[in-house]
Amino acid sequence: MTARIMIQRRVAKGLEAELAPLLAQLRYLARRSPGYLGGETLRNADDSEQQLVISNWASLSDWERWVESQERQAVQKEVDELLGEPTWYQVFIPEDDRLGS
Repeated sequence: MTARIMIQRRVAKGLEAELAPLLAQLRYLARRSPGYLGGETLRNADDSEQQLVISNWASLSDWERWVESQERQAVQKEVDELLGEPTWYQVFIPEDDRLGS
């Protein structure tokens, strides 16, 4: 069962340059993680501070393993501290997978 993860952050103006290397580190680590299929980062057209990452995983267990990894947690902690709030996550699975088709 594949999983798509919506990761939302609010990046205040002026923090982009500090945040960029941390997000690059997360992406690098994710690419090395079993089951990572890819992802893309989007910025809200009406609110430039709102960022959405869509992360694609081969399975929900692959995502869960990644989320629990110490490597990811260490970098994620730095991200959240820089932004002053926790990153928001929502997990989606394709309807066909949910229905067992």
